[in-house]
Amino acid sequence: MLEDLKKEVYEATLAMMLQEKAFLQNSKENYSEALLLFQQAGEYLGDEENNYLVAQNYQFQGQCALNLNHFSEALNYLEISLKKWGNLPDNFVKGLIYLGLAEVHIHNEELDLAKGFLDQAGLIAEESSYLQYLSKYYSTLFNYYSLTSDIKNLKEVTYKRDSIQNLLSIQKNEHLDESYSKLNTENVEIINQKVKREYVIVLAAFLIISGLIYFFFYRKEQERQLQKFKSILKEFENSKKIKTKVEITDNSENEREENFIQEVPEEEKDSPIMSSEVEERILNQLKKFEQNEVYKKDNVNFSFLASYCKTNTKYLSHCINHHKGKDFNNYINELRINYIIDKLIHEPVYRKYKFATLAEEVGFSSQNKFSTVFKKFTTISPSEFIKNLEKEMK
Repeated sequence: MLEDLKKEVYEATLAMMLQEKAFLQNSKENYSEALLLFQQAGEYLGDEENNYLVAQNYQFQGQCALNLNHFSEALNYLEISLKKWGNLPDNFVKGLIYLGLAEVHIHNEELDLAKGFLDQAGLIAEESSYLQYLSKYYSTLFNYYSLTSDIKNLKEVTYKRDSIQNLLSIQKNEHLDESYSKLNTENVEIINQKVKREYVIVLAAFLIISGLIYFFFYRKEQERQLQKFKSILKEFENSKKIKTKVEITDNSENEREENFIQEVPEEEKDSPIMSSEVEERILNQLKKFEQNEVYKKDNVNFSFLASYCKTNTKYLSHCINHHKGKDFNNYINELRINYIIDKLIHEPVYRKYKFATLAEEVGFSSQNKFSTVFKKFTTISPSEFIKNLEKEMK
């Protein structure tokens, strides 16, 4: 039973598809092709009576035959259509069958037969509001009264026919306006969607390109930062080795004296500003200052260091400038930053401290001051240094 139902649905679908093709050919006035397609559709619809689809399909064939002026063929199709209609309730399709039969009899000048079918079609017209059917009814009635020379009824029918056609024209124009408006709205929507789609595509492309550019430069910057970091480590380790070597060889006062004399440039040995003995003493005090890590105190200033070295600021400035190669502030800051770098490298716990703690450890007044000085001496920020150091130490 299920298989029978499937087959019935399948065949009905094929029939309707063939009918749609037939309507298309009919609209192009290819009536012979349309008739053939309706005949093929009929093969799938069957031939039972009291079947609306079967009766209607024969009515379509009859109309195609009329359009081809094949009146005897049309009569055959329409009579079969009326028979297949059987006991089905009246509607405009049955009215079209009556009108088709009336047209055949009008052509054959069988006026009594034509009038009988027109009367039947008229009963349906009285109950119908379908303008296309009413237009067809009054047009067929016009042909009938034209043939019978019934002027009075002809005028009345002409008026009704023209009125219906005017209504159809207005309806058609309204439909066209509505269709145009709808089409225009749809076109605007399509354009808007296209613009949005293109915008999304452009934006996506921009983001992808921007991402690639960012990734490229980010990688480059990462590589540059890593090279910087390695350079900083290398310089720091080299400076430590030199400092350690000097401390090991500096075992006696005479050795230190000899060492200092070697470190002082030839033209500064006999500096007119101070004696070589005073200069040596100040440099010794600076070495103690560094070894004892006094530079970490937050109250270290130029006057404090001069007092610590038991000298005046003029002599101290000369020694720092000529032997350390920098002014007081840079001298102190470099000692502090090198101390922190050493701790970060050799004592991992320092990498977990907050920058404020590191700043306080070496006497900086604030975290910002510490970060600024750190970057000045290393060219990278403390966070970048620690991040690279963590990677290096893995």
